[in-house]
Amino acid sequence: SRFWQAVWKSPCRPRVHLFLWRFALNSHPLLRNVERLGVELDILCPLCHRQAEDGGHLFLRCKEVKIRWRYCGLEYTRQQLQLCDTPSQVLAAVFKLPEEIKLRTICLLWSWWSERNNANHQKRCLDAEGFSARVGYLTKEWMEFLVGKEKQDPTPIPSPRWIAPPPNIIKINVDAAF
Repeated sequence: SRFWQAVWKSPCRPRVHLFLWRFALNSHPLLRNVERLGVELDILCPLCHRQAEDGGHLFLRCKEVKIRWRYCGLEYTRQQLQLCDTPSQVLAAVFKLPEEIKLRTICLLWSWWSERNNANHQKRCLDAEGFSARVGYLTKEWMEFLVGKEKQDPTPIPSPRWIAPPPNIIKINVDAAF
């Protein structure tokens, strides 16, 4: 379908494609999802320690993520995404956004997942300013290298032909491996 084509052809790294695919299917190992499998554990969000960690809370309603959305200039986008009922609807709404906002939103979601994993493993998390800078850097990188690559002319660069050395010179080609 067009939705899955948008997921797999979005201009981001392959591991982010996998993240988006799992996001749409709600198959990330969120604490609420693990609890549904019969594992007894504390399901409070590892970032705010206030509510049960599910996808809606972690990515849109957690007090910590709300701050990050604001710092990244995407508060209006977050509010619009909150109106969606399912993770796949959230992602479909993201793919309808203008290209730069779409990439910035995907970068935010991906970066927040990394921050959540750091918090889960008792590692230091970025503050809101550092997080916003990371999202901005990733967005710029993806825009320049991944989106720009699609727009480039695919004409191949001609490789130089081998030319024999002059008659009284011996040319030796070696592999530099030891």
